[in-house]
Amino acid sequence: MTDLCQGPDPPPRKPRMAVPPGATDTHFHLFADAARCPFVDEREYTPPEITPGMARHLFDTLGIERAV
Repeated sequence: MTDLCQGPDPPPRKPRMAVPPGATDTHFHLFADAARCPFVDEREYTPPEITPGMARHLFDTLGIERAV
């Protein structure tokens, strides 16, 4: 298996442009505890672990106020 897709940048940085107030991320995935919920062997990409706290830190850094 080879990863064909680059994962997210782990240390997020504040963007140069301000995100509009009320910005909402409407599509994201959280992956955690692969020991409890393992990935299938036949996959093209292994996503890095991201917990709800890590996602909240990312959204706060980027200026995203809401997530659906």
